[in-house]
Amino acid sequence: MNQSAKPGTLSRVSDKTAEAVRQGRIVLRLMQLHDRQRAEARRLQTALSASTARKVEELLRERLPGTPAEAIDSPSPALGAAARIARSLPAELRRAISDKLPPELADEFGEALYSFDAIPSLAPRDLQQLIVHADKRVLATALLGADEAVRRAVTANMSSRAAQMLQ
Repeated sequence: MNQSAKPGTLSRVSDKTAEAVRQGRIVLRLMQLHDRQRAEARRLQTALSASTARKVEELLRERLPGTPAEAIDSPSPALGAAARIARSLPAELRRAISDKLPPELADEFGEALYSFDAIPSLAPRDLQQLIVHADKRVLATALLGADEAVRRAVTANMSSRAAQMLQ
């Protein structure tokens, strides 16, 4: 046994690993919930006649003015929660989670996990690596329509010269 290890070091590592595994299980359950919600929405969509669907849409627009039509097809809260939790997990665990999902669900998970809007939540070192490997023209174009928080996060993790050239 290593005599230089401080007492409790192994238990802290073990606790962190156990917590990551627990969070991984939560992510899997959230993705299963998202899949069930999506399946139920599709079932209802096919069960409704076109005229009934229009009536429901009209009622929703009356009661929820300003709600875009895309809201019906938007991802479930379970998918967003799964992605937020998974971003804090080690890459190996994220890959293991994705591998356990059916292909279509794994694709949705990946898209939610690595969305452009998630850039401000990335660790500075990860964001710097992303910037280094990104095509600068593509990055500049993407930032044109990006949220202010995304632009700030990207430029804050660049040299001042590179940030100035990007603008």
